[in-house]
Amino acid sequence: MAHGGDIYRNKVNIDFSVNLNPLPVPGAVREAAIAGLEKASLYPDIKQDRVRNALAALEGVTSGCVYSGSGASEHIMACVRAVAPGKVLLCVPCYSGYLHALRSVEATGLSKQQGCRVSHGIDIREYRLNKANGFRIDRDILDHMTEDIDLMFLTDPWNPTGTNIEDTLLSEILDRALACHICVILDLSFLPMSDKVIGLPPFYEAELINKYDNLFIIKSFTKLFALPGLRMGYVISSPSNITDIICLLPEWNLSSVAAETMIACADVIKNTGHVCDSVSLIRREREYLTGALRQLGYTVYDSDTSFILLETEQDLYYKLLENGILIRDCSDYRGLEQNFYRIAVREHASNEVLIRCLASMP
Repeated sequence: MAHGGDIYRNKVNIDFSVNLNPLPVPGAVREAAIAGLEKASLYPDIKQDRVRNALAALEGVTSGCVYSGSGASEHIMACVRAVAPGKVLLCVPCYSGYLHALRSVEATGLSKQQGCRVSHGIDIREYRLNKANGFRIDRDILDHMTEDIDLMFLTDPWNPTGTNIEDTLLSEILDRALACHICVILDLSFLPMSDKVIGLPPFYEAELINKYDNLFIIKSFTKLFALPGLRMGYVISSPSNITDIICLLPEWNLSSVAAETMIACADVIKNTGHVCDSVSLIRREREYLTGALRQLGYTVYDSDTSFILLETEQDLYYKLLENGILIRDCSDYRGLEQNFYRIAVREHASNEVLIRCLASMP
């Protein structure tokens, strides 16, 4: 299973395999989605003017620095295609969508170094995160960032551990990447639900892309607003990078429903306490889950966001599935062996059900 959320082939009462905000969807966002349906008989704006302006105002950039689309995954793939890397530095374990995007470029035969179609694959160099260090990125990653690398991926907070990258280290990595001409895809899909977001300066992402023209920032409303079926992602980068990305995306890649909803999401983030309320609830429930799981004897790795990684010798996936509870089996993550599972932080009642179920297991 490359992703969570497989409720279509399993009997699931509570889904802990997808990392969505446990807070309810704000009323204004629901109303916008419904309003979007009224425009579904028309083609959406192919230039995305209203959406791009809303996102630009939210992020403190010009509209030429942002473009939206069908989820973060679409933009990850488009960014990889825009870079067309020959050599990639992949920190593992990491989100499986990065490898999927790299394979898609291999399938098209694109290569920046060759400038034409080629038959060989992308050279993927692995930087393995240390289990003893809680699978956190360390400064030794700088030694792996050599000038022959074309592209690397970073995720803040990391997936599947949920830990934020320390600010000073992130700056060092980005500085090193710029000096070595390495393009960086920085996936911040879960940042609005992590502890780090509370202390960030206004227009944090704008500062980054103004400093680093080799940087592609991926963001998503899917997780924060718990609407994965609408597919709402966007990319922030330099205007020239955005132009390249648009050329690699389908026309009308954003539906009318998603467009209206994204505008409302941006407004909610700017003008309400939804992010702070989300982080507060997630922190409280994450601490409850972490403490309860450790008390039951599970090895739980530290997290700063809406999911946690645990390790156990038990086959939890099928045992919990028998009780209608779905979690994420992480055995298909590069860099993780068997017996690792990722569990989303949900509302308290569901979290209690999970703990009671685990406590009753022999």
